[in-house]
Amino acid sequence: MRTFIKFLTLIFLSIHVSAQDHETEILKAVNSVFEGMRNQDSSLVRSVFKSDAILFSIDEKDGKTDAVESSLDDFLKAIGSKHLKVWDERLFYTDVKIEGNFAMVWADYIFYYGSELYHCGVDLFQLVNDKGKWKITQITDTRSKENCGSKITNEDSVKKELNTFMDEWHKNAAEADTAYFEKISPKGIYIGTDITELWVRDEFFTWARKFFERKSAWDFKAKNRNIYLSSDPGFAWFDEVLDTWMGDCRASGVLKKYNGVWKIEHYQLSMAVPNEKTQEVIKIINNK
Repeated sequence: MRTFIKFLTLIFLSIHVSAQDHETEILKAVNSVFEGMRNQDSSLVRSVFKSDAILFSIDEKDGKTDAVESSLDDFLKAIGSKHLKVWDERLFYTDVKIEGNFAMVWADYIFYYGSELYHCGVDLFQLVNDKGKWKITQITDTRSKENCGSKITNEDSVKKELNTFMDEWHKNAAEADTAYFEKISPKGIYIGTDITELWVRDEFFTWARKFFERKSAWDFKAKNRNIYLSSDPGFAWFDEVLDTWMGDCRASGVLKKYNGVWKIEHYQLSMAVPNEKTQEVIKIINNK
């Protein structure tokens, strides 16, 4: 049985590593386009395209939307021509999808002409795995000069929003406000410091109800917090150090947006035990 489990584990790990390797190669091909644009290196750009690749730009004028096609050759000529300023296109919120030998990369972008913010939009790349090499078969993009600055500040604003959300969540508990549980998704998981403490939201509420009948349920304050944003704008995760009655605790969690509202999908709270105190703690636990 153990041998079989090890076999399955090896298969899972090999599939996972393979998927990561493919994603790395796909993004390398996509980033080569922008590296070539910055350096006026049309040969580099050509190397990551299929020879019959096509390009489309979505054009919206007078209430009409058209997909304007251009050729790969014209694109390469434009890259290789002399520019007074650098063509610098930068991607944000890159999302990679892979199905066998087909892949798609969706990303927000900002295009700079030298240091001037020129336009922004969305890039959609389609790629195929051709004899072990990922090649671009199509690019479709949108272009706009409106609200481009928001793409730069959006990441900071989302992190600020999530910091406020988490601070309010902890404040709800400090004030015994049951809005605390409304900030957890219905299927959200809360894991406490005790080995028995793993609850789905409503189970957690049943257990914690007696604490919320007091003036304050518990009072945890974040000393620091790191927030990480997914390429999917509806997901984020974080870790934080909390000042609690137990001393410093470390917690981590996952956040998911439901119909525009952030909810806690998973939260785990852990007591932080100094390494030099570990043996003492183990002895106390074993002698309970």
